[in-house]
Amino acid sequence: MSKIDFSSKIDAASAKLTKFTQLRYVKVITNGFMSIAALSIAGSIFTLFKSLPIAPYQTFLTNSGIGNLLSIPVSVTSDFIAVFVVLAMGYEVARSFDMKPFAPAIIALGSFMILTPFSGQAQVVTDSGETIIANALNVIPLTSLGARGIFLAILTGITASRLYIALVKKALSSKCPPVCPPPSARCLRP
Repeated sequence: MSKIDFSSKIDAASAKLTKFTQLRYVKVITNGFMSIAALSIAGSIFTLFKSLPIAPYQTFLTNSGIGNLLSIPVSVTSDFIAVFVVLAMGYEVARSFDMKPFAPAIIALGSFMILTPFSGQAQVVTDSGETIIANALNVIPLTSLGARGIFLAILTGITASRLYIALVKKALSSKCPPVCPPPSARCLRP
């Protein structure tokens, strides 16, 4: 019976995993999520404060209105998480190419908003207490900006900012004609 050398197999797997984690876009995704981790943690802390299972505390939150105030940071962090992700991805892609990150992040956000549906269902309660559900146009459903939109946010953030960087680098590598005034040539630089 032969012995299996697990240490060499672990070393080989570790080397492959290390190589994988050093890939540019894996680093972008990792750093992007690390940059919004504090925001997620803050939302979780407010969720914890809002939902402590102590009956007198819950009564106090409801009667004083503080429960509604604690819901605001929870909603901002959970309902808009895809917006933060797309900005973080655009920012990190630009940083990985040693470019100024503001423009790629904004272009990534704009691209994400273009891909986000501007219609959804709205629920309205009439004066008589009847609930009406109807399709609403020119609204952005929060479900698209929340956890459901994270995958689209990652793809859009990386793709849109990478495309912007490629176009800027292409514009920089092409030669301006001699009649091009210096200020316009300067505005193309990242």
